[in-house]
Order: sequence, then structure tokens, then C-alpha cells
Amino acid sequence: MAEGEITTFAALTEKFNLPLGNYKKPKLLYCSNGGHFLRILPDGTVDGT
Repeated sequence: MAEGEITTFAALTEKFNLPLGNYKKPKLLYCSNGGHFLRILPDGTVDGT
């Protein structure tokens, strides 16, 4: 096993005021490893297409 450096980052303390998304509409994510689409459903489950 090779030795190397590990970089750590301090925890973020500021709050990001991002707009809430529409979680009722399923989202599609593209997986470049195999060219599949992943769909995240409103209940949090994931399926592939």
C-alpha cells in the first residue's frame, strides 16, 4: 500500500439558503458507468431505466 497525504476540511458552519426543489416530480440521474438512467421517486426509492 502506498503512503500519501490525507486532506481534511473544516466543517461548514454557514447555512445555505437554497430554494426548495419540487420533490413530487421524479428526478432522473445519468450514470456514466454503463449509460443508465437512475430515477429517484418521491418516497426516496431508486430504480433504473
